Amino acid sequence: AKTPRNGNLNMGFDELEIVIAGYLNPYAKGWITVSSPGDGFEIEEAYATVFQGLPFISEFRGGQWLVDFGKLNVSHTHAYSFIDRPLAHRIFLGGDGWKDQGINWNLVLPTPFYSKLSLSALKGMTFESEEAPADPLDGRYTEAPVYSGRLNIFTPIGQKGNMDIGLAGMVGRYKGRGANGTVDDTNGIRNLYAKMAAVDAKYKIRWNDYTSLTLQGEAIFSKRDLFTDHFETRNTWGAVAFADLRFRKRYNIGVALDRAQGVYENGD
Repeated sequence: AKTPRNGNLNMGFDELEIVIAGYLNPYAKGWITVSSPGDGFEIEEAYATVFQGLPFISEFRGGQWLVDFGKLNVSHTHAYSFIDRPLAHRIFLGGDGWKDQGINWNLVLPTPFYSKLSLSALKGMTFESEEAPADPLDGRYTEAPVYSGRLNIFTPIGQKGNMDIGLAGMVGRYKGRGANGTVDDTNGIRNLYAKMAAVDAKYKIRWNDYTSLTLQGEAIFSKRDLFTDHFETRNTWGAVAFADLRFRKRYNIGVALDRAQGVYENGD
């Protein structure tokens, strides 16, 4: 791109990720992802997973990670077939996806087809303001743990295809203050609630090791209390769908449709 400052050549360093992973002992693994947008480093993920020695077919995780809310959130941007995180993710989950701190339990269900249930109790970092104030009068913070869950079903379709379907939900409570000194509860602070649901589906057919087609999509529905100059509950939704054809093993071409309600209509 041509710019007044850089002329015809305009190159930039967007992000670097360093991953450190390995066994902590025969029963647990550790994973750390450190990223840099070009002006410092931050910890994207840092968690330990116990994968053996637990009852049933289950895993236990503790630390900070990308929450399995929907199908796409758990992947880093470089793993996508497209360039940026979907609009709906950036609006509802954050620019870098929903990463949070807490504990998680994954359980493979005793069904004739593969199905997995994931349950999490989280700190609720997605609700914190950028300043993360200790005083609730200066912003919002979670009042109680955020609870999230996802049910995943995987089944083969024919000889060469498979279908992956997921249903997710979350509920959280946080505090907010009315604008302009509005007093609704004590000191102008009010308990606010947020609920989100997500449905996702992925169909993939692989004709051979070099050629495959992926059809994938997900929708996020949000119901969140707001407290500015008045109290209101706002219902919004967003969705993304895409098709990706991979051929000759290293090449792919596709199309994506992306929507997030209110991106251009709502100034707030």
